[in-house]
Amino acid sequence: LGLLYLASGNLLAPIVTHALYDLAALSVLARVNPAAARSVV
Repeated sequence: LGLLYLASGNLLAPIVTHALYDLAALSVLARVNPAAARSVV
């Protein structure tokens, strides 16, 4: 993400990329192990 920031010169690019990655990871987690996705740590 740091390289993305350096390449774009804009902080919004890595922020949006990180948010989309987190959304995808949580979607996969919810499909693979629904009980773990609902647990609160």
